Amino acid sequence: MVKRVGSQTALLLAVLALLALACRTPTKPLQVQVLRAAQPPPEETLLDVGVLSFHPGVEPDEEPPERVWPRVRQAEATYLPVLLRRTLADTGYWGVVRVLPAPSHNVDLTIAAKILESDGEHVAMHVNATDATGRVWLNRKYETGTAALNFAPPQTPHPTSSLPTATQPLAPKREDPYQAIFNQIANDLLAERGKLAPTEIERLRQTAELRFAQEFAPEAFAGYLKEKRARFELERLPAEGDPALDRVRAVRERDALFVDTMNEHYNRFVEEMAEHYLEWRKVSREETLRYMELKNQVDRERAGAALLAGLAVVLAAQDSSSRSVDRATTAAAVASAAAALGAFVHSFETSEEAKMHHTSLQELGESFNAEVTPIVVRIAGDEARLTGNAAAQYEQWKEWMRRLYEAETAIGEQQIVFETSPVVEDKTSPDGATPSDREAPL
Repeated sequence: MVKRVGSQTALLLAVLALLALACRTPTKPLQVQVLRAAQPPPEETLLDVGVLSFHPGVEPDEEPPERVWPRVRQAEATYLPVLLRRTLADTGYWGVVRVLPAPSHNVDLTIAAKILESDGEHVAMHVNATDATGRVWLNRKYETGTAALNFAPPQTPHPTSSLPTATQPLAPKREDPYQAIFNQIANDLLAERGKLAPTEIERLRQTAELRFAQEFAPEAFAGYLKEKRARFELERLPAEGDPALDRVRAVRERDALFVDTMNEHYNRFVEEMAEHYLEWRKVSREETLRYMELKNQVDRERAGAALLAGLAVVLAAQDSSSRSVDRATTAAAVASAAAALGAFVHSFETSEEAKMHHTSLQELGESFNAEVTPIVVRIAGDEARLTGNAAAQYEQWKEWMRRLYEAETAIGEQQIVFETSPVVEDKTSPDGATPSDREAPL
């Protein structure tokens, strides 16, 4: 008898443990304040940072997970790096922080991230930060939940007059619901930076400059760095006043100006997307919480069915009357709950409010990634029209700069002009020529 009771107890505990694991609860929001510099750090200690466009976490040729919309994710992968860039820049602890459409050696520290989950209720991403020497600063997962308060309009003080005064602040700026995760990343990067001695920071900056130089003139700058297992060690430095180094520095400055121009596109994209993205996450969060509730109900029904079936087997050895357990009724309850869950998922996908913001995000993301406004670049009497998405334009730009460098153009002595060019809708002109026929070759 004791053995039989023990079997029942063990079965019950196993099912309850399984049920606890299966049920998802809302993720607790992070409460993190970003650390800001009380005074500007010395110029020679500032590191330039590049934040790469995020990986959306879904592959174009693969079936996306349940309740993940690839084109919305693609828009998020462009939007979220700008929030991280702004967070880092606002701390005052870094040099210039830019969003990069593609990897570049023109930064001291590169941050890459992959979105693991983003549904308004919970966001998770894997972040990797590596400096120019190959040293890994961060390689970990970050996640946070959100609260309904994150989506509420900011509280505006009751005005005492129609105009703001020194004692009557302007309306507070709304903080992004995911901001805590970027605060945590910024604080962790600052902690890693604090581990470096001033001499290490200096060598890091020198290594970044030489890696950029080797990209343009590998033969001229061979032997300055030693690479071993993806780490770069500084062997020696070029002489100050080296003409080749001066030309590379001029190219670096021009490259930074071009990336700044690209960042204007990113900023405009964020401004256009912000309201739609906020509302989409608000609706998605509400529906995610309802989805979790229904899914947990299904899991409880299944666990209950498993418990009854298990008890029936155990009791069968004691009393044949245990077969009276109505398994058909249990199965019907499970099927009913599962059907309700499926209907709910469909209702969210067809919800008018969700559909409206979903469509807007898709269109914004597609337009940005399909083609950024073309840029016409002029320098030293040469001209090029850069077209395509941000990554494509950046690659065209770097190739053009290599060509000018190899032609020994005095880049540093020439004025460089960036102009946006309207997108040509009609592929042919009256003379039958296509736009590419009239563009400068790259």
